[in-house]
Amino acid sequence: MDNKGLANRIIKMIGFSVIGLFFVFAGFLVFSDYFTYLPLNFRIIFAVLMASYAAFRTVAVINNSKNENHEE
Repeated sequence: MDNKGLANRIIKMIGFSVIGLFFVFAGFLVFSDYFTYLPLNFRIIFAVLMASYAAFRTVAVINNSKNENHEE
């Protein structure tokens, strides 16, 4: 395996890890009692925004991965 392929796989794994962290934090924001000083409606709004961004990043990472496979 060449170094470029390995670097792309590592970057893709980091991208999916960050996406997972966004989804986990969005769930933590809504379902945890840690942020009780924020009203529930604000927590839900922030969680929806974070989950939406994570979904957008998921599509972007998958699309970028498919484009790299077609170039090779």
